[in-house]
Amino acid sequence: MCLLAAACADSDMGAEYFEISEEESALQFYGPGLAGGYRQFLTGEDQHFVRRTLATYGPQSGEFPFARMYYSETPPNRYFARSLPIEDTIEQWGWFSDKTVEIGAALETVNAIGRVDFLTLTADGVACVIWLQAFGPAEGTGVGSRLLNGFYCRGPGSMMTNSEAESIVKLVGHKEYGAVTPPRDWSAAAPPSSLRAAA
Repeated sequence: MCLLAAACADSDMGAEYFEISEEESALQFYGPGLAGGYRQFLTGEDQHFVRRTLATYGPQSGEFPFARMYYSETPPNRYFARSLPIEDTIEQWGWFSDKTVEIGAALETVNAIGRVDFLTLTADGVACVIWLQAFGPAEGTGVGSRLLNGFYCRGPGSMMTNSEAESIVKLVGHKEYGAVTPPRDWSAAAPPSSLRAAA
């Protein structure tokens, strides 16, 4: 089983997982260049989680930019560690597995949900940012916690600056736990059904 289930293929998510629309998903992401692009959201629950969602975002055309996010929510009295090393999550995403990764700065900021760790990196010369966010009730409350892990790759080029990466992480949201609104120049164009994001 994948540590964060992020590296699993769609077919490995299990029969209890099904596809929903972006409107039905609680996840939000308004990364640059993704307006009107490809979307896929797989969600469901199993014996370990009361909710898991794997989201994929692609551009209107071409391979870049693209992003993926994985959200999970534990049952009562089970909690995610709040100090997971963000570097350890890179290998959980299958897209990075066969690439030469150079790690940049590991930083933290606050987005609409709360405190979030993020890391700049390049993968075979593609500039990316990865983020990790554990949130929800504290241990001992009897309520489970939540984890949001994701990455955005801009395309070939130099590593993102810290401010560029931070601005992207601030575009991550959750409709229930910290909603965000699209940037002013965000397009509401419908995504083309035939376009697939990078594998």
